[in-house]
Amino acid sequence: MKYLYLINLFLLGSLFVGAQERAIIDKEVSEIYKNYSNKVENLQKKSFSEIDAQYKKTKSEKKLEELDEKYIKIREVFLVDQEKFQQEKLLKLRNLVDEVKKRYPLIGKVASAKNENEKTENYPPPPTSGQKIIQNGVKGHLIKSPSYDLNKSDELKLEEKDKIRKNFSENFRIDYINTNDDILKTRLLINVDSDGSLKDITAEGVNEEVNLLSILTIYSLNIKLEPYENGGYFLVRKFTLPISLNFE
Repeated sequence: MKYLYLINLFLLGSLFVGAQERAIIDKEVSEIYKNYSNKVENLQKKSFSEIDAQYKKTKSEKKLEELDEKYIKIREVFLVDQEKFQQEKLLKLRNLVDEVKKRYPLIGKVASAKNENEKTENYPPPPTSGQKIIQNGVKGHLIKSPSYDLNKSDELKLEEKDKIRKNFSENFRIDYINTNDDILKTRLLINVDSDGSLKDITAEGVNEEVNLLSILTIYSLNIKLEPYENGGYFLVRKFTLPISLNFE
């Protein structure tokens, strides 16, 4: 009974820590977008407040034409400055992705219960047909570990993919993205660490902001999947997750 109580206490503690981690990432992302929005809002006021007041006072057609020409020039300058703020935002998102990856590094290979006395630097048997293995670990705590591409016989379970997609769609801040596209796609490459957590995430897609925000969203979910076991060790495995975002 005492043992069961300790297990439940550990699980509750893990959930609390996970919620804290998620809140921290969400806050960091929110601060980046809040800072960007404030800068753009101040720039709009500075750029257009004077000419907007002139529009309200002017009734002359000739004067309105002159204001239209002036407005076009002001808007051109505004868009250049806004793009500078956009690039600053992207840089901050890139830096945050790098920071989060350092904050949550791969644990790497861990001996399972049936092989707990084996040395951690010993790699498992060669991978089965269709799998690739990367062996660039070091003794002890591994920065990189044996990593397997999932083949057709070793795909993620459907419920695992559904769990990630559902949580992603519920937590991705689509309101952060300003685009004229109806649909944007990204392809996430996700590593499942030896403890089942999702780490070392990258993304491929035409919109860098969507890619970066998708990576940060996955990290913030704090989802854990069933660890991959092979040859007496829990290993890192990787899979791809296509994401399609509808902006209509």
